[in-house]
Amino acid sequence: MTQSDESKGQSRAQACPKCESRHWMPNLPFAPKSSVYVCVIRGALRLPSRGVTAFTTSICGDCGYSEFHATDYKAVFEEWRKYNS
Repeated sequence: MTQSDESKGQSRAQACPKCESRHWMPNLPFAPKSSVYVCVIRGALRLPSRGVTAFTTSICGDCGYSEFHATDYKAVFEEWRKYNS
């Protein structure tokens, strides 16, 4: 990977994945673990029931596109797997 490829990757990570705006606000705190609960039932994940993760969000300041990220996604998967294996 060349230096220019690396810098393109870094700038792309800071741009909106939908409209490519540079007004991308990454990793904003959204909900602490104590307020987010995941209820795992056969075949689906539903909120709320058991506190297993916190969430962060990234939002585009131009188009409003948003992404959510579970900070402890492995715990969510393990909880889901108990009922869906």
